[in-house]
Amino acid sequence: MLLRRVNYKRRRLVCLLLAGGFAVATIPDASALVRPTVYPVLHPSASLNLPITLGASGVSTWRSRNGTIHLVADGEVVIHVGYRVLRANQAAIWLHPSHATGIATFHAQIFLLGKVSVHDGPHDETVLRSSELLVSAHTQSTVELTQGPPTAVVLTTAAVYQRGARVIAQAEAAPLAAAFIPRIHIQKMEMALQSGWFARGAHNVLIPEPVLSTARKNVARASRPKVPPRIFATGQNLTVEQVGTQRVTVARGQFYMVLQQHGNQPPLELRANNAVVFSPAGASHVPKGALHPDSISQKVQGIYLDGDVTITYGDESIHARRVYYDFTTNRAIMLDAVMSTYAVQNHSPLYMRAKKLLQLAQGQFAAKSVKLSTDEFYVPHYYIGASSMAIQSLSTPVHSQNHVYAFQAKNVNANFMGIPFFYWPYLSGTTRQNPTPLRRVSAGYSSIYGATVRTDWDLFGLLHMPSPPGLRTGLAIDEYSSRGPGTGINSYYSRGDARGILNSFIMYDDGTDQLGANRDNIPLPSHVRGFISGRYKQPLNHQWSIAVQGSYISDPNFIEQYYQNVYATAPEQQTSVYLKQQHGNEAFTILGKFQLNRFVANADLENNEYSVQKYPDIKYWRNGDKVLGLFTFYTESSGALLNDKFSSTTAADRALQLNFPGIDPNETFSDYYLNNNWTNQNIVRLDTRDELDLPLALGPVQFDPYVVGRVTYWDTSFPASGNQLGGNTTRLWGQVGFRSSVEIWKTYHHIQSNFFDVHELRHIIEPEISLVQTGSTVQRGYLQPFSRDDEGITDASGAQFALRQVLQTLRGRPGHRREVNWITLNVDADVFWNVPKYGPFYPGNAQYAGAPFSTSDFGQPVLGYFDFSRPDLSQVADSINSNFSWRIGADVRALADEDWSIDNQKLEKFDTGLAVDQSPNLSYFFGNQYLGPLSTDQWTVAVNYQLTRKYIVSVVQSYDFSLAHNVASSITLVRKLPRFYTAVTLGYNADTKDTAVFFSIFPAGYPQAGLVNSSTLEALQP
Repeated sequence: MLLRRVNYKRRRLVCLLLAGGFAVATIPDASALVRPTVYPVLHPSASLNLPITLGASGVSTWRSRNGTIHLVADGEVVIHVGYRVLRANQAAIWLHPSHATGIATFHAQIFLLGKVSVHDGPHDETVLRSSELLVSAHTQSTVELTQGPPTAVVLTTAAVYQRGARVIAQAEAAPLAAAFIPRIHIQKMEMALQSGWFARGAHNVLIPEPVLSTARKNVARASRPKVPPRIFATGQNLTVEQVGTQRVTVARGQFYMVLQQHGNQPPLELRANNAVVFSPAGASHVPKGALHPDSISQKVQGIYLDGDVTITYGDESIHARRVYYDFTTNRAIMLDAVMSTYAVQNHSPLYMRAKKLLQLAQGQFAAKSVKLSTDEFYVPHYYIGASSMAIQSLSTPVHSQNHVYAFQAKNVNANFMGIPFFYWPYLSGTTRQNPTPLRRVSAGYSSIYGATVRTDWDLFGLLHMPSPPGLRTGLAIDEYSSRGPGTGINSYYSRGDARGILNSFIMYDDGTDQLGANRDNIPLPSHVRGFISGRYKQPLNHQWSIAVQGSYISDPNFIEQYYQNVYATAPEQQTSVYLKQQHGNEAFTILGKFQLNRFVANADLENNEYSVQKYPDIKYWRNGDKVLGLFTFYTESSGALLNDKFSSTTAADRALQLNFPGIDPNETFSDYYLNNNWTNQNIVRLDTRDELDLPLALGPVQFDPYVVGRVTYWDTSFPASGNQLGGNTTRLWGQVGFRSSVEIWKTYHHIQSNFFDVHELRHIIEPEISLVQTGSTVQRGYLQPFSRDDEGITDASGAQFALRQVLQTLRGRPGHRREVNWITLNVDADVFWNVPKYGPFYPGNAQYAGAPFSTSDFGQPVLGYFDFSRPDLSQVADSINSNFSWRIGADVRALADEDWSIDNQKLEKFDTGLAVDQSPNLSYFFGNQYLGPLSTDQWTVAVNYQLTRKYIVSVVQSYDFSLAHNVASSITLVRKLPRFYTAVTLGYNADTKDTAVFFSIFPAGYPQAGLVNSSTLEALQP
């Protein structure tokens, strides 16, 4: 069936995937019937290969005898055609089946009446408003209804239907311009074309047309196919003339031609207002049984097309003013041509305009005076220009909704509002990436960095070289007026299962570091600063894989100053080789870990100021073996040669005196550790851990008693006096435990609430209990820490009592409801006993008060955590923890979590937040974060508001009420222009005392191609 109903989930998908444009005619006055004209913003299109979707309060449909399908829609009409959305009070639609091709093509005429608007792209930009609108499009698919089945009622008397029929009739009856008929003396055209001649000038003189050498290399010599092409054509007014030995057919008005390709290739379709078809002498006349009385089927050497020309090959579409197409060589010349595609990943169109476009072979082109832009205007507000360009299609022509072209361009320039601001002599790349080597720009002013311009360039594009498969390489060129210039290379590799990243940067810095939290004006150890780091992972076969990593940094503060997010969230900056073999339930690994830097450069290690090296660490795991059909056995063993590498910096070097009050600010961390009987010598550590579980079930209740034994050996004793190794240490560690859980639920079918969109409720309750008793011959306070999973395991016994609850409901309209977790509430109480509080490395020991490790994971934590599956990795602190989430509605969400310390009898941590998407124009967030150990009570408000359809404002404010000072403030104003955005952001960071202003400009759908910052992108979030 042509008309069919689609479900709610698919409706969203269809809207995102449709691509293409359409011809639009505006009717300014309902009382005056004038010939509609093509609206200049929009372009006509070739056939759509995906459905046209229609939604309305009511839809009626019927079929006439000639096969035309009629639809009348009334009430909140919404029609999706490509990436555009049409809205109106009423609509009448005519679907005319094609008589020219053997495929299911329909010519759609859509007439809209009453409060008509056309919206473009994912941000719902309004590009046209009118009282009436006539739209034409071609579709090779279906029309889908999204709001229920239609009613089979003939409504030819409906006002919208009659008005639309009159407008269509007058538009079709309007006189057409006379066709331009070139008088061409036909010679052996194929021979001439193969000799390099392409067009004719005055007095029928052949003119050589030079092409780019890069494109010509891939163009084979044209030859006439052995099997003549099958060509079908239609036209409203056909005349035939004999010009010498050439038969010339002139078609006026709505000309259409399709060339049926051989094999599985799609047909080549041509549309135009007028056409002149050149056929050899003796060409056949209209055959019997033609598809249409005006159809012709004969051999055609070439065709001249004039007026609103559209050429379609699969999903490849070209629009032009005039075209000459030669079928003997599959070459063409097109004047004022537009190649259009739709980038699905960016939800944005891409237009390539050229004064002259030459088709050298199917999918290969040479263009002159080229403009690339996402702007639909004939004269784009912004574009990337080139004097000449060679283009080659990289996509399959059939059903490729994201067509990709490779290009090589000369004399590339970027223009905004007619003003050029960038030039490069040569450029190569693909339309999948940015159309210029300039990938990203951010510009602004900061009180720390001064006037700032940061740019990212396509390195291979700058070098006029094709990028190797799977490799993307960027060149960063930055300038900070208060600091200095810098440059670096950033690469990402992905091919098959292999992945790799390489990042680097080097600069000349003439300032001082400002790291916030009273860490200001830190002198630099050197003016030349930078880093280089990389990671690569490669599967060797179905069992083995290898991963390598390397990192070198000039000084300890560089990453924290210039790459704050990397410093706060990235894994440890290290150099390592990791080899892994995994098969079934067993795994074998070898890790070699080294540190090229003599300091740490990660927030996680900031309070320890040392890292661990391994030469190497070898491990073996085997999990889940059945023993006697009752027990489950787990084992893991390791052997390592390792040491602690202490930082050679001082607390003063990093302005961390407040973090380490017991250390001389000018004493290196390495000296401090060694003076307190730590060691940096290589130590052998052997370890094995075995666990035996007995999983049982009593109805829905799950029981799991278990026993764990662990033996660890170090070839020295601790502490190591004078950094001298001697003796050995053996720790016997054991644990007996019991875990139990059950899931119970009840469904309440009678609960219904349209206000909360709640339809039925299911209450799920999962109680959990875990008890452990632990014993050890050596307390962890007596062991120099190397890793959390070995020396850092707890000696304490403990228990957890948890209650997890979920309220589930059904949401959505009837027939399309889905299950969601409406409210979730989890509460657990963690208690521990036999907690040792002594030992030379324990932070409570007065001799070591204020040592770096006193705030590490090996010390006494403030916030407790019980690990249900591995209790030995728990954070030993008595506490009550909970987390809560509530999906109040489809657009309202509430979240909260808290940690209450039983030991300290006070609330240590509390977070809450409320996110609301109140309307398409307004969304906001309100949240709070309280941290008792830091005495901070921070409240944040964020609001996004669309002032008008052209302006968006985004405001973010954070204030700490406990410390009574501002945390951060920012305001962003976005101006939406046709197919691109401009924005200004003002911001203040109280931690670093940094005031900044940024200006942004970028095309819609391509934020990486312009001046942009994160605040602007957040303001544009739906």
